[in-house]
Amino acid sequence: MARHLAKCAYPEGPDVVAVAQIRVDAPGSPYWLDLDVKTSTTMAQLDQFLRTTWLECCDHLSSFQIGRTRYEVSMQDSQADERSMSARVSAALPPAGSVFTYEYDYGSTTSLRLKVVAQHEAPSRREAVRLLARNEAPVWTCDECDATAGSLCAQCSLEGDAFFCEAHAEEHDCGEEAMLPVVNSPRMGVCAYGD
Repeated sequence: MARHLAKCAYPEGPDVVAVAQIRVDAPGSPYWLDLDVKTSTTMAQLDQFLRTTWLECCDHLSSFQIGRTRYEVSMQDSQADERSMSARVSAALPPAGSVFTYEYDYGSTTSLRLKVVAQHEAPSRREAVRLLARNEAPVWTCDECDATAGSLCAQCSLEGDAFFCEAHAEEHDCGEEAMLPVVNSPRMGVCAYGD
């Protein structure tokens, strides 16, 4: 995908902006995103994109860890190695080929790995972050009958056997209130995530 995007996502033109192409994944899961970020934007805008696309459930705290520097929204007890997410992407991101991390929700943490694939010039645009590609939604099967699952039991997800088709979700012992939708996100089944 990275080679394809390098050829097709960045046509030449007179009005261009500097962007960083980034691969985002959730280690140990089938979920990934390829995106590009205008380097003139802020880390907060990248944070908001990740929340909107993949993570937001209850307005939890989040942070980026780039090298020894942590970027957070709240900077009340700032340490020397902490910075605000108002920092520009151009100043915060490591060079192409480097990897950094992101955490959403410090209680039921979803951890992401981000890799700076390349720096490019892209046609000028309004949006700060552009989704280039993402994984196809995995198909999960019902643990009772092998039909396609549409629900995940939040209570049972820690122990396995948590995916259910519509019929078996209605019959499941934990009840309807424990069921969350099956979604294309590493946040599936965590907290109240249900996009």
